[in-house]
Amino acid sequence: MHAMTDYVKHLAHRIFAPTGVLKETYLAFREVLEHDRRSHELLSRLERFYHDESRVDFSAVSRAYDDLSRAVSEMIRHLDLMAPGTCEELLSIFQGIDAARRHPAWLLETAPRQVSATAPATHDDVAAGRAARAGEPVARSQTVPPTGVFFERVVPVDPGNPDSLKEGRGRFHAELWVMSWFGVDFTRWTKPQLVAARFYFDALFPFLALVVLSWFTRPEPQDALDRFFAKMHTPVQPTREGEIAALEAACANPRQFDADKVFRGRNWEILKPARSDYIGFFGTWALVGVVILLLWAMVTVR
Repeated sequence: MHAMTDYVKHLAHRIFAPTGVLKETYLAFREVLEHDRRSHELLSRLERFYHDESRVDFSAVSRAYDDLSRAVSEMIRHLDLMAPGTCEELLSIFQGIDAARRHPAWLLETAPRQVSATAPATHDDVAAGRAARAGEPVARSQTVPPTGVFFERVVPVDPGNPDSLKEGRGRFHAELWVMSWFGVDFTRWTKPQLVAARFYFDALFPFLALVVLSWFTRPEPQDALDRFFAKMHTPVQPTREGEIAALEAACANPRQFDADKVFRGRNWEILKPARSDYIGFFGTWALVGVVILLLWAMVTVR
């Protein structure tokens, strides 16, 4: 229906305002050429990532693909402006390529929230009658817009069309998607809470998966495990000769570390912390505290 309406408008303009249609067609054609040039640049960048075996963060690949998707989408949109109604099949094929980004269940967003806070009044607040003098505490409220749950952003495919479909942009948060399988409702969560949930999932899920999978898989030969953990539990020696001698002694008697385990008689190869462990752990946190204190001093001390 939307395509038919655009076609009728285009036909009416061609009859009653042919000069305006010619100008719009020319401008749309220029935009097609510009987005075509941009698309080829992005394709070349993606090809360099692959063929040159460049070591780049995956977010760079994702950004290049997002930019390419937007450029191709703009090409199709301006082609449709040049000849309304002729690009429906092309648009359908393009949307099919990016179908995952337009999956309705993955376009979930948080609900908008009203946030109130107290802040010192400004001269504008005094002029508006919200405070008696500048600096007096006044209540402020603002609406926090929705944010994407499974995608970084959820935006309209065609920003100029109020009825446009939406699509996800940026990183797909598989962590939150997995958590949603268990009935977690993220619509009332804030952006920091979503980020924290991803962090805890990334920190805990790999260990949980290792433990669960270890129950259903065949263990490694005991001799190989003994040699591996004997090397892991042997302290680093100051000389190469001492290192070789310590490793040979540990491999000859791998059971010597059993008395230092936190869980004796179990498969958990976790040793009790030694004095050097305490010094390293608490010393590192002390340095973190010093860094935070210095940053606090830099932003507060005048």
